[in-house]
Amino acid sequence: MAHSEDEFIVQALSDLPSYPTYFNYLRAVNQLRTKVLCGLPILEPLSPQVVRAQMAQGVAVIDVRTPREFAAGHIPNAYGIPLAAPLATWAGWVVPFAAPLILVADGPGEREEAVRQLIRIGYDNLRGYLEGGMLAWQAEGLPSVRVPVISVEELYHERERGAAPQVLDVRQDAEWRAGHLPHAMHIEGGRLRVGELPLPKEEPLVVHCGHADRSTVAISLLQQRGYDHLTLLYGGFSTWQAAGYPVERDHE
Repeated sequence: MAHSEDEFIVQALSDLPSYPTYFNYLRAVNQLRTKVLCGLPILEPLSPQVVRAQMAQGVAVIDVRTPREFAAGHIPNAYGIPLAAPLATWAGWVVPFAAPLILVADGPGEREEAVRQLIRIGYDNLRGYLEGGMLAWQAEGLPSVRVPVISVEELYHERERGAAPQVLDVRQDAEWRAGHLPHAMHIEGGRLRVGELPLPKEEPLVVHCGHADRSTVAISLLQQRGYDHLTLLYGGFSTWQAAGYPVERDHE
């Protein structure tokens, strides 16, 4: 309990988590006149070769498919942000504000929902979408990246044999303190995009969150920073805990 204004300020500003990138621009945006959209923008279909060329010019790709679909094959250096993450939160967290964007989605319904979430936070520089999705990309012979997926049961048994790789927990600090896998490392997901990371790039790393959405975001950020030996723990901490596997808790 704070006993003075100064103590209150110290308590209020300590232990803050990372925050969405676009928060830095909200005041300036709110002070300017904005254009009226008059409905959802209609995205232009872009061929795989056009998407590749635009990426080379600095256009960002956001893949909004599910974690399993992203893991099965995605465009190198794409942001993996599932719609359920939710997209509006995590795009604003990790994608540079006002960046030109191309979407990868499974169909028109998914694209429409992605556009709706993005324009609500001011991410309306939408260049188009990958026509034909990843099937079209791969049919052109363009490179794609796969991420191995491991279940909590497989990870538990590997740990029992002493053969499991390092585990990275990307949940919020409060979630970590409430319970986490023994001997795991912890870096909150929003912090992975900048700064030094105490993670050796040459060693395998299993990444998890509460389920699988935030860990997909984290894996895409780590891949952009040169981490190639990554595995997605499907089901995350919630499934690990529900299975009755060991959990450690931090005591304040």
